[in-house]
Amino acid sequence: MNLWLISLVIISLIIPLSAMPPRQKRYYLITEHAEQVKKAAKEYREYKEREAKKNEKKRVKRDWFATMSAQQVADRLNLHDMTIKKRHH
Repeated sequence: MNLWLISLVIISLIIPLSAMPPRQKRYYLITEHAEQVKKAAKEYREYKEREAKKNEKKRVKRDWFATMSAQQVADRLNLHDMTIKKRHH
């Protein structure tokens, strides 16, 4: 059953191609190939994005402080101390 269906699909694709004039056949094949390339490129791009997200390094608190200047760290710690004092007093 499946083999019959597959052969029917292949024949239905071949007959229109053979009935087309050469220029139209070439255009059809080029556009078909371009669509396949676009689809493959899109799938590859999505795959790369998923891999990048999966392999992305998680930022921990130490990294935040490592990227800050000394003044920013001091301000942040000062603000943190002030919020603790407010809560307890």
